[in-house]
Amino acid sequence: MVTPNSFRLDASGAMGSDTLLAIVPNPQSAIQPGQTVIATGVLRPFVLTEIEREHNLTWDLKVRDELEIEYKDQPVLIVDQIYSLAIAPEPAAN
Repeated sequence: MVTPNSFRLDASGAMGSDTLLAIVPNPQSAIQPGQTVIATGVLRPFVLTEIEREHNLTWDLKVRDELEIEYKDQPVLIVDQIYSLAIAPEPAAN
C-alpha cells in the first residue's frame, strides 16, 4: 500500500521494473498488505499532475515527491476493477 488509493503490484521485471504502481481513483475497499489481487484498468505513463487532475486525487507533498521520483517515466495502472483471490495455503512439509 502506497496511499489509501494506490498500491504496488508485482510486475516481475515486466516493463523494466519489478513493481507497477496501481492507482485506484474510486476505491471500494482497502487492499491489505500481502493480499493477492487481480487488477484491471488502463496502463498509461505516470504524469503526476495529469493523474491528480483527471482523478481528483489529493496526495500530500511528501507522497507526491516520493511517487514522482520513483515512477517518473514509468507506466502506471489506473484501476477500474479489483478482484481478490482466495489462495489456499500450501500444506506444511512433514
